[in-house]
Amino acid sequence: MKPPSSRAPWRVCRSAALAAGFSAACAHAPSSTVVTTFTARGEADAPYLAVHVDHLQTGGLQRFTDARRRWLAVLAAKQTTDGRGLFLQTGDSGFLSVRPLRTLGDLDRQPALSAAALVSVDPRERERYDAASDALLAPPHRTEIWRYDPDLSLGVTDPTAALSGAAWGKMTVEEIDPTPAGEDYARVWKEVRTALAAADYPLVRVAYWSRYGTGDLVTFWLSKSQQEFLRTASAEATVAGVVGAEAAEALFARQRKVVLASDSVDVIPRLDLSSKAL
Repeated sequence: MKPPSSRAPWRVCRSAALAAGFSAACAHAPSSTVVTTFTARGEADAPYLAVHVDHLQTGGLQRFTDARRRWLAVLAAKQTTDGRGLFLQTGDSGFLSVRPLRTLGDLDRQPALSAAALVSVDPRERERYDAASDALLAPPHRTEIWRYDPDLSLGVTDPTAALSGAAWGKMTVEEIDPTPAGEDYARVWKEVRTALAAADYPLVRVAYWSRYGTGDLVTFWLSKSQQEFLRTASAEATVAGVVGAEAAEALFARQRKVVLASDSVDVIPRLDLSSKAL
């Protein structure tokens, strides 16, 4: 069977398998001094994420992060936030900023909350930040709404806390067959999850559907450290160790059959660039 085609919406550093970890070009570690007002507490009942997708021009990563840190220092001096939420670095040229939402109605309240939070900040500082960061952007650039799917996740009680508490991970974006045949993806995952749980698999998986966006399934495999991520066997190898190589191959073949396109990118939570969501 021909492998699923590659998705085009993410500018990424490629990695062939989960166990391969991070390529050198992608592994931009956050600053050792983490200053952030972001918190995931109280967000366990927030099933949605407002997700803003940024990609940078080649060579723009350092200037983008410098501009973000300068802006966060301005906000800290005023003891306020811009409400951007958690920043996730994707590869060496992209960022997601994600804000937990309890209801879609929270979106309607965001403009007023943001204006109130920034009322004490000099508008010229905001203009300088926007000019410095926006000048570095490249397509794709968009906003989506994702909905958490606990049935396709592993080891998660609070998805936002899982994202913010990780150190390293991989994000995979999959286009699932929209016909009834695509329902086999969830059936396969149920068996895979049972096998991984039996093996005490150390990585966490957080799954979202891009409901207002691409419609794709977005999953994060996350670990507490780079070392843990690198030494952890792939899900495929782990399942094979539990159910046998032949049964595992049959399971993952069924899954591949209903994945029409797939793309993966290394992801690093960047608390040093994050701010408290409103």
